[in-house]
Amino acid sequence: MTLIYQFIRSLCALYPKKVAANLSLQFVLGLTQGIGILHLLPLLSLVSGQSLQVLGAASLNGSEQGLPDLPALLSYLPQLTLTQLLVIFVLILCCHGLVKRKQFCLSAAIENAFVYHSRKSLYQALCRTNWPLLCRLRSTNINHVLTIEVQRLAHMVKLFFELTSVCLLSLFYIALGLWLQPQLLMFCLATGLVLFLLLRKYNHQANDLGLQSQQHIRSVFALAGNFLGGVKTIKAHALEPVLQDKFSRQINSTREVDDQFARSHSLAAFYYEIGASILLCLLLYLAIGVMNTGLAVLITLLFTFSRLMPKLVAGFKLYQQLLNHLPAYQAVKQLKEQLSREREAQGVKSTEASLSFNKALSFTDVCFAYPEKAVIQGVSLKIQAKEITALVGPSGSGKSTLLDLMVGIISPTQGNIFIDGRPLTPGVKKNWQGKIAYLTQEAFLFHDTVRANMQLISGRVSDENIWQVLEQVSAKTFVAALPQGLDTRIGDRGMTLSGGERQRLALARALLAKPELLILDEATNALDKEHERTIDRLIAELKGQITVVIVVHDLVRVRQADHLYVIEDGRVKERGSRAELLVAGQGYLTRLAGSSELV
Repeated sequence: MTLIYQFIRSLCALYPKKVAANLSLQFVLGLTQGIGILHLLPLLSLVSGQSLQVLGAASLNGSEQGLPDLPALLSYLPQLTLTQLLVIFVLILCCHGLVKRKQFCLSAAIENAFVYHSRKSLYQALCRTNWPLLCRLRSTNINHVLTIEVQRLAHMVKLFFELTSVCLLSLFYIALGLWLQPQLLMFCLATGLVLFLLLRKYNHQANDLGLQSQQHIRSVFALAGNFLGGVKTIKAHALEPVLQDKFSRQINSTREVDDQFARSHSLAAFYYEIGASILLCLLLYLAIGVMNTGLAVLITLLFTFSRLMPKLVAGFKLYQQLLNHLPAYQAVKQLKEQLSREREAQGVKSTEASLSFNKALSFTDVCFAYPEKAVIQGVSLKIQAKEITALVGPSGSGKSTLLDLMVGIISPTQGNIFIDGRPLTPGVKKNWQGKIAYLTQEAFLFHDTVRANMQLISGRVSDENIWQVLEQVSAKTFVAALPQGLDTRIGDRGMTLSGGERQRLALARALLAKPELLILDEATNALDKEHERTIDRLIAELKGQITVVIVVHDLVRVRQADHLYVIEDGRVKERGSRAELLVAGQGYLTRLAGSSELV
């Protein structure tokens, strides 16, 4: 019940006027339906007490027909003729239909707006979340919440409004029953409450089965994500049958849970419908055999209770379905709260404009640690502007983490980073990141055209500029040979291209942005020697124009670097030029020079 209350409160907080208008329209629907039923009373009384030949001109007198005292709002009924009654009855039906259409459209608008807001706010929270949390979260779980769970929220909104509509209509039927025969109505409500309490266990089953279904669907998303992420390895080792078997078992488990909910839901509905039918028969027996109710009142009462009982059953069904979908709201809420707790610190926008990078990027006693281990320990270094700096060291030594700190996607747990003497604070981070092009080991390309990928960072640039940069990175020939040239779609993450082609396109995209700092994290590993030398020459030409930081593993790649930092175990073990470190006769570069890695 707490979660249901939170869901309703969040819906009302987002759209208070629309929800209030929707509930008002539902109230009008109940009112028009109740008034329409009351108009049957004098009509039935007239039919039972007079001949059909005189119905058209007869006037209805409530006291003579044995009718209960009418409410003041409907005191005009006894003075109406049959024709007038029928005309009013048709008008009420038309009004009811128009209000129902308006209410339906408003419900759909709220439903769509709530889903749009939930998906948008969740994605915004995802974009603002800090890098360490994004590394820990499973991408398939995020996709599952953004798609399936948010869409189930739409059904929750629909169920909520259907449930409120049923409740309001039931209240009008109850009020009508209290006016017609209060003793029977109280007996009906008491019996219905007992039936609800007896079948309460099915409500818990609905919620539990909803949680199980959610977990199974999440596993299905994970299996699909694993296949798409490792499709080449899977194909190379003929692992398709193994994964198909796992996927089939998971799908079967999901289907079994859904079937179990259908059985539980239908069984509970069956008990309610049987109970309602028995109750209706008891009410008729009491009305006719014990209370000797008049024919007009009896038929109206029968009509009222025949509409009330299905509404109560429908309300129970809707409540069960709402409980079954409740885990979707819980999943969206929990993910959003988790993302909000670890969001990136946001600075004041006005402080970003004056940032410049003309001297140096400096680390002063910088430390960084994940909850489980320390990665960077007391690093101090300086990246001179317009020069080439190389970071070398064994795998796992912390080089990529240092690059993440430079870019600002993570922040030091101790120490400071300065840009031209200015601390890299949240207030200047976004402006600083706009001056950087960061090319990682795994080139990332969108499932889009070559042109769209080239314009991702730099915005709209001319085809002439694109071809010029493609030629610089030795990519012009293969792009020109593509079926539609720059308009060729290159597949998800550029999978239709080779690793070297993807890297060259990613480098071209980085250069198009005209960055002040170009970071290359083993970005040429996928290239052959010829293209690698081309990129090395390009980097050498950039010296004096932009600042370049490269991460490499071999000596050949560091010949063009002005400064080298050897990183081992999260610390700077050596620093200087290539020649200075080799002359020293000891250390990492000397060991590397004597190994087979020297080319």
